[in-house]
Amino acid sequence: IDAEGFDLHEQGGVYALLEAVSRSPVLQSKIATESRRRRHNLLKYLSREVDVGNLRKLFVLDIGYAGTIQTVLLRIFRRERVDTDLTGLYVAINESGLENVRAGTDMRALFFSNGFSSEVVEVLERTPDVLEHACMCVEGSLNQFTDEGQPELLSSQRDGKQIQQMEAMQSGIIAGVEAITSLFGERTLVAPEFIEHAGEIVRQALLRPTVEEVETIGRWVHEANFDLSDKRMFSDLRMDKAIFEFGNGDDFLGIQRHESYWPAAALMRIAPHLCEMTASLRDGAVTAGAFTSGAILGSLTITPDLGVGFDDKYKTTIPLSLSSLGRATLRQEIKSIGPETYQSIRIIWPEARAAVSIMSCEITFRGEKKYKQVELKSQVTFLGSVYRDNEIEILGSEGGQCEIYLGSVIPPWLHAIELRMMVTYARLDSLF
Repeated sequence: IDAEGFDLHEQGGVYALLEAVSRSPVLQSKIATESRRRRHNLLKYLSREVDVGNLRKLFVLDIGYAGTIQTVLLRIFRRERVDTDLTGLYVAINESGLENVRAGTDMRALFFSNGFSSEVVEVLERTPDVLEHACMCVEGSLNQFTDEGQPELLSSQRDGKQIQQMEAMQSGIIAGVEAITSLFGERTLVAPEFIEHAGEIVRQALLRPTVEEVETIGRWVHEANFDLSDKRMFSDLRMDKAIFEFGNGDDFLGIQRHESYWPAAALMRIAPHLCEMTASLRDGAVTAGAFTSGAILGSLTITPDLGVGFDDKYKTTIPLSLSSLGRATLRQEIKSIGPETYQSIRIIWPEARAAVSIMSCEITFRGEKKYKQVELKSQVTFLGSVYRDNEIEILGSEGGQCEIYLGSVIPPWLHAIELRMMVTYARLDSLF
């Protein structure tokens, strides 16, 4: 690893570090020494708090979801010859937690403890941050335990306003529990009907936040991020916003954690109907296709040039399925007949007067072990347009076609081509 140019937070950074460690006995020795020191310091802390060696069992309380801390702590106990067993009590357990249970970890969950997963767990696992921060103390996150067995904390990333709101939420949760137990008794809290109802309240709150919640909790800064320079709010969105114009519902469901901690809050800030659409997809009330035009506008016919002209034997069709904004990302894979045969791709548009604009035309060349992405918007040529102005093509009643020239960028190891085209399409003729 180039120490000066290395960044753990870059894509593939952790893998590169582990690869370097696997090749260096010196680094492995240093890591083993440091790990041993940290294990001993952890046990010093625990021994000061409880009589670890003389207790048959300790309980680990956490929100969830895989029981990693419990599993690793039990491994440390066995390595250091501590016979104490651990039982984990969690709000929810995911599928990874089930694997730990199968490996011998004793884990119990409030929500659906027998199923180890549910719609509630899926939402909590994707967006755990609200509930986690509601359970935090005012101090910063734990960094390590000192040689004296004292916890060493990082400085808090949260300002006074966030701490105040967090404490208000904690007080509200406690007051709610006390009110329920005073009215219905403590056993109500473990009744299956109550747990199911409470779980759905939590799920809907995360999927459909109110404007007030977005403007308060949504602006909380994430405290537990291991990258302290990455100070994002829960409702921040760091991704290409074109997805909201050219994507569909499945794209919204695929927002990753490095793009947004709380996607529902981020979508609410952009447009509430996007938040509701995504929540409806999560509920299973609708499918992603319900938010597109489907195949009603017709289809595109895609044919590769095999070196001797376009051969209809190899053509494929895909629906011209647009978003509610009249835009779409069209994707199609074209298998290779041989690298020397690819020259261009022809796309035939539906027979209707229409305005078309190509925003992007990305071609991915794939081989057995290599791939290459090329932007070829400049190589798209429309044939048969009745009018052209500022990258807008007006097609006549017979439709039209465009060709994408590939000849100058084809790699020698080609196995398949993937076409990804972002288009805006407005049909000018009536449909019915």
